[in-house]
This record gives sequence, C-alpha cells and structure tokens, in this order.
Amino acid sequence: MAPSLEGVSSSEVNLEDVLTLANKPFNVKLNNKHISWNYKKKQPFSNKEKKNWTCKNKVPIEEVIAVEYVERASKQTEDGDMEMVSLNSSIFRLHIIKRAPKYVWRMKAVELHCSNSAQCALWVDTIRSLLEKYTNRPKSLLVFINPYGGKRKAKKIFDEKVAAIFDLAGITSHVIITERADHAKEYIQSRDLNRYDGIVCVGGDGMFAELLNGVINLHNTRMRVDLDDCNSRLMQPPMRIGVIPAGSTDTVAYCTTGINDAVTSALHIVVGDSMAIDVCSVRNGLTGKLIRFCVSMLGYGFYGDVLRDSENLRWMGPVRYDYSGFRTFLKNRSYDAMISYLPSQSLQDNHHPGLEDGLRCYSGCQVCKSASLLDLNGSLSLDPSAISDTACSLTPTTPELDVDDISVMYKTLSTSMTNISIASRPMSTLSGVSPRIRGKRLLGSLLLSIHFFLAVNDTACIMHSFCINALTISCKCSTVPEGVSPACHLGDGSTDLVLVYDASRFNYLRHLIRITTKTSSQFDFGFVDVMRVKAFKVRVPAQGSTDSSQVSTSFHRLENVEKTTPLPVSSWNCDGEIIEEPNIDVRVHCQLVKLFARGIESYPTKMKQCAPNCISCDGIL
Repeated sequence: MAPSLEGVSSSEVNLEDVLTLANKPFNVKLNNKHISWNYKKKQPFSNKEKKNWTCKNKVPIEEVIAVEYVERASKQTEDGDMEMVSLNSSIFRLHIIKRAPKYVWRMKAVELHCSNSAQCALWVDTIRSLLEKYTNRPKSLLVFINPYGGKRKAKKIFDEKVAAIFDLAGITSHVIITERADHAKEYIQSRDLNRYDGIVCVGGDGMFAELLNGVINLHNTRMRVDLDDCNSRLMQPPMRIGVIPAGSTDTVAYCTTGINDAVTSALHIVVGDSMAIDVCSVRNGLTGKLIRFCVSMLGYGFYGDVLRDSENLRWMGPVRYDYSGFRTFLKNRSYDAMISYLPSQSLQDNHHPGLEDGLRCYSGCQVCKSASLLDLNGSLSLDPSAISDTACSLTPTTPELDVDDISVMYKTLSTSMTNISIASRPMSTLSGVSPRIRGKRLLGSLLLSIHFFLAVNDTACIMHSFCINALTISCKCSTVPEGVSPACHLGDGSTDLVLVYDASRFNYLRHLIRITTKTSSQFDFGFVDVMRVKAFKVRVPAQGSTDSSQVSTSFHRLENVEKTTPLPVSSWNCDGEIIEEPNIDVRVHCQLVKLFARGIESYPTKMKQCAPNCISCDGIL
C-alpha cells in the first residue's frame, strides 16, 4: 500500500512560479499532492516526435525523497581546485523516485533555480512541511546485516547503495552485524524496540524469517498470548519489517516489490510503504507446541531432502542447492503421508490457482482486500458491498457469524498411484466431478472457522506422495520468474498446497522445468494437484515420530492395514530451516505481519518513455 496523507486538505497548498531547470524556464506548480513542471515555451522537439513520446513531469509528493539547498563549485583556486561558493541558497534540489523497467526504482535529482533566496526558502520550507505530514515514513530504523548470506556482500550493499539513501531521507540507522544464527532474533527479544519505527534486514530469506519469528514472538509474548495454544488469537505486531535483498533467492523481495534490487527496496522503506502479508504457524502435530512461523515455502520430500543434503556443503556457497538438488533428484525418493485440510473460501468453483486464468497478486489486490474482512477472531463482516467478485457471498440480512457457531467441515485427501479422490462427510456436489477438477473446487458453503485441530472421524487413506509444498507467497526468484505457485496471494489468508504424487524421474523433471518457464503451467500434469487452503495437517507413518505408537495406531485405524516394514521419513524445509518432526499442523494467519512494501505494481504492457532530448527527465539512470 502506498503511503497516504491524512488531513492535508485542511490547509491547502498552492504555489506557482517560473523557475529555471537546465537553463530553461519552467512553470512549476505545487499543491498538497503533486509537484509539476512544464516547459514554458514550445516543446524542444517536433510535433512528429510529440506523438511518439510522452514527458511525465508530474510527481506525487509521496514520491519525493527529500529537498535540499544547493551550493555549487564555481571558482577555481590557484592550485587548480574548485572552491565552493555560496549562491545564497537560490537553488534547491528535489530528490524524487523514477520508475524504470522491470519494477526497478531509482532516484532522480532535479535542480530548480529560483530568482532569489527568499523564493527558494519558500519552496523548500513548503515542500518539507508537506513531507513531515507523512507520518508513516520511518525516522529511526534497526538494521541487521547478515555478512554470511548469499554471496557475502550484504555489508557492501548496505554501505554503498542503501546508507546514503537513508541519510538523505533523514533516517537514523542503528546497524547490527550478526555473528551467528538467531543473533538477530535474540537481540530483538531482549531489547526495547519502542524507539524504532521499523526493523530492516540486509540479507536473504533466512535472515528475514529469523526477524519475522522474533518480532511475532516478542509482541505476542508481551501481549500474554499463549503461542503453544493452537486456538490462541495472534496479535499483529505494530513494527514493520523491511527487506534489503542480499541473499541467494530473495523471494520475499521479489514477491513484494517485483525485483531483488537493494535501491528499490530502500526507496520503498523511505517513502513509508506498508502492506500486511500472511504468515503460517507450524506446530508439532503430536504435542501442539509451536515450532516456528513460516512466510514463504514449507516443503516435505524433495525440498526437505535438498536442504538436509546441502547442510554439509555450505562451503560451496549458493551453488550447493543446485548440486544437492541434482543428487536428490537422482535418488527419486517418495514418502507416505496423510493430509487433511480446510479449504479456502476465497475461490470460485472454476478458479484454479496457478493456471493462466488465475488472478495474480498486485499492489492494491482486491482478493487480499476482501480477506481483510475476516478479522483476527475469524468472524466476517457481512456488508455485501465490501465483498469482491472472488469471494463467496452471504445473505445481507444474516447477522455477523462467529466461529463458535459454525460446524467445521473437513476434507481429507486420499490418493493412489493413478487416481485422486476426496473422502469426507457425505457431499452430493462430488458426484460427476472429474479427478482433474475435484481437488481444486471449494465443494461447500462458506467456511468461517479456522479451528481445524480436532479429531477426524472420516475415513482416509495414506497418500504416497513424492513432494508436499505449501506456498504462502508465490516464491518468485530470478530462476522462477512466475513463481512456484504464480497465482498465490500475499494477504488472502490462505496457502497453496501443491502435491506431487509418486512420479518417475522424467515426469518430475518435466514438472521442474515448467516451473522455470512462462509458457506452460507446472500444475498441468496428472500427478500434480493444487488446492488453496486455510489450514492443513500432515501425519506420517511411525518411523521418525516422537510418539510412534500414537501415529501408528491412527494409521492402522484409518487404513486397517498392518505395517511391518519401517517406511522412510523426510524432513520439512521451512523457509530454509530444517524441521525434524514430520507430523505437523499448519494454520494460516491472515495479514499477521506488516512490511515496508506495497506489492508488485501493475505496469502497462508498454511503458511510455520521454523524448530523447527531454530536458526535465534526462540522466535518470
């Protein structure tokens, strides 16, 4: 979400003067929302060029980084050096944001010459007073730098690309260089953070996950929320988190800004952008205790094995993931698991996340706005005018419903080697639905409850699965430009559950190749299924469990099958961290954490450009 300015209209600003820019007279106008400059005489290009080029010289005040007086070197000393001579502050420099292709933001400095120092002071003071009204802009930041992540260039990136931008915007940065794993998390939980307006991590997705867990734990502990109670209402921390990408994949930066560019992310922080994203809580399926929070991908099977194999190869750097991925692919292991899930309410019957017709999540996404109707208690406001076309509708005369008044409906997935079926409480809507669509449809009325950690009395089968992935964000990166689940939303209160059933090496390779391309859907295979869910739980056979008898008994009851040989068990890859316990309960918490971001901006297919000789926008990059 772009920063907003409240209460500005109470004192309307309206300045207009002829100022000089690049030795040309411009008519400059300033109001509460914009500053603009237009060439006072005939445009310096032909009418033919006018039709093909458009000069944008109107800038929102919210995209002004800073304004400052200018002094220029105008006299040469006897030694040949340039001496700074005061110009009585008759020139001011405006630092603004300029958009470049591929979601990149850059700073542009525009120098405007006034006729005298009094006129210059009026313009500078007025612009500064407008900027001060944007209270969402941070003034003090706590910055954590991970010097070991990615290519080990995090400190260099901050010093050379980010620090100067923060200084220009008047932001005070308290920098901490992390020395070990969980250093940032421990620091956050042991300090008073009230004097900071936000926390910034300079590193990869692992560093971000560490900060996210620390911020959520700290705030909810202080609010006396029992994090080990699965029915506890988690509170949204007031502290925003900023991400300066300096890791291997930087998927959080890609999904929230569109690019892993340090300058772009720094500018989003400076202007005070704010958006909330979903977070998954991962709990031990046998004890109910919280293990950690997850914000990107939770993977069991292939991705879990890749992470475990790569742990002993850290000396190889980021290339270890490719090497471990190749070795894991050749082993072609598969694992048995049972999955129960609570489907999301946000999809229409004919909508399938990840296909070409799926709605992508952009800045101002209506799907995510609709999800905000569900408050943290799980109740829903029934104002029909506020519900988008993608949400299920209810009768307007119905009063507000609470989760305690609703019976929870379960869906339990059961599979074989060649077929996919749904086993749940009797539901006539399942008849006549093809296997391809069966796992994607909502198949029921609006489900408002998230309390899914109950005993399942329905019959279910063990799922022989090659790979289980839960994606709370689309997980874009440089090698996967569309993301592992392209239509996944940042704040719709759900996660995309992707299941890849027992497949040959050739078929799984086809699936992996499609993930990295834009031509075909990676879900368009008979051995791949995907559904959007609010919660799910996974149970695996006895081996590898801390309470094998309990899990084994459950499986024997459900399957009525004797298990005599131990089955292989994988581990979970949770935002790049290993979770040993295979039996987990996962719940999505809608828009639990706020970031310094606004989401990926939806640009026109062909961006308009300025004329080659435009004197107000040249030298932007």
